[in-house]
Amino acid sequence: MVSPVVTTNYTVTADDLNGCASSALQIQVIVNPLPTIAITGDTALACIPADIQFTDNSKAGSPSDPITSWYWTFGDSAASTSTNPKYVFTQPGAYAVTLTVTSAGGCTSNNTSAPFVVHADSIPKSNFTTSPSVTPMPITNPVIYFTNLSSGAVSYSWSFGDGTVSVASNPVHHYAAIGIYEVKLISVNKWGCTDTFKIQTRGEGDLVFSQCLYTKCQRAQWWHLRCI
Repeated sequence: MVSPVVTTNYTVTADDLNGCASSALQIQVIVNPLPTIAITGDTALACIPADIQFTDNSKAGSPSDPITSWYWTFGDSAASTSTNPKYVFTQPGAYAVTLTVTSAGGCTSNNTSAPFVVHADSIPKSNFTTSPSVTPMPITNPVIYFTNLSSGAVSYSWSFGDGTVSVASNPVHHYAAIGIYEVKLISVNKWGCTDTFKIQTRGEGDLVFSQCLYTKCQRAQWWHLRCI
């Protein structure tokens, strides 16, 4: 038995029991190099649901031995045999994505020792309340205290609808004039995922829930707030 690591030519002869030798037979054992694995994803950090496109950039070991099959795993028991699959991660976590390729000659390589790791994170939840929640507030001092009820966030960005902003967790804001103002809070988590919560303050009217809108990464709550 021989196990060459490179393409090798062998000469084979055989003798029978009478000592007669056969003609020499020339045999070439072709050894194809293993494919080289290389994969990419359009992002490694994402907010769930994380829809990620993966691309195989692997190279065949030899032009005469092309890659003919692909087997992807996504770290959550799901798999694909597509060349360049797209996959949606629906739960937060770190996922080791691997690819095994096989050539026409049966040569196989994988990246299990160095997987492509996807970090999928939940979006934060933005929410806040105001005080006073029901007024009247005197026009000479229309001050509103904002209490941040957000979760899963590490930073905040407020805009008060009158051109002023804040990055405080629980800001206090003074409105200089009667008007209609949209107050918006954007919460950001450690992966950059965001969620937005809005209210609308009016020059008159009580603070009541009137409409609720949910989107993938944004929630809007419209309130009426007496400011006079």
